[in-house]
Amino acid sequence: MLEFSDAAAIKIANEYLDHPNRYRSEHDETARAVVTKTTIMLAKIAHSVSVNALEKKEAEFVLQLVTDPRVLKPATVVKKPDEAVYVATIALAFVESLFDRVVAMADLPPGKFDPGAFVAFASITAIGHEFSHGIYGHCEVGTNDKQELYWQELDADRRSGSGSFVVVNDRDVRRMMADFFGIRDNIDLLEVAIFSQSLLAFSLSGTTSAIYANSALRSFLYFDGLRSVVLLKMFANPLEIEYARKNADRLAEAARECVPGGAEIVEIRSKHDEQEKLWRETLKAEVFAFADRMIARSRFRE
Repeated sequence: MLEFSDAAAIKIANEYLDHPNRYRSEHDETARAVVTKTTIMLAKIAHSVSVNALEKKEAEFVLQLVTDPRVLKPATVVKKPDEAVYVATIALAFVESLFDRVVAMADLPPGKFDPGAFVAFASITAIGHEFSHGIYGHCEVGTNDKQELYWQELDADRRSGSGSFVVVNDRDVRRMMADFFGIRDNIDLLEVAIFSQSLLAFSLSGTTSAIYANSALRSFLYFDGLRSVVLLKMFANPLEIEYARKNADRLAEAARECVPGGAEIVEIRSKHDEQEKLWRETLKAEVFAFADRMIARSRFRE
């Protein structure tokens, strides 16, 4: 297996950024920087996942970064037939589309966050969703049943929230988030994460497929997955998480007018308590039961 290198990731990013069919906006220089930095982070995370899978389970995870700007599908995963090889893809055009949504947030007072942080965290959560399908047994089940696929997506949404803690857990990725985007404070990181989860949920809301939950529920599942690991690892306590969540609500409200779809993101944030109630009263037990059934099929079960 090749070692991870910034140079290799930058080369892939440039294949996309220099593609003749890519549209150049007035923010092209900043867009290039954000896409490149996000690509480096995604490649580093994918390399770590692949190394661990190979060492522990003789399985391989491959991340394909799609450089054709005409590819519109954000992310996918497939398992090679009769092989322990899982191939996840993410379109760099989707990464840049996230940047296009939040670029104006650089002008929001007090200019606390580099908008690139939202792009990177949303992209990490998106690819974590695809890796989760492979790690937690979904790819071992061949089915076209929409109800079964719906539960797979719910499970992967929550798992990807948990997996996004790699931004803290991986020393190199944490350093990148600080060096690239200036995010060093724990509560700031949580605020970025929670806002980014709603940004991602909204950005994926264009699909009409019945196998995906609504944007508010997807955003909550990302949040709950991350919250579970944050508490387990004692990265923050419940009051700190709640403080960060309220800050994310205020951040969304501040971005309402300058972010395309800002009103929809505010609406997603406003439904958090409703989704929390649904989760605690019925959905948690159902998702956990489904997850147990899936993990029993996974080669990565411990």
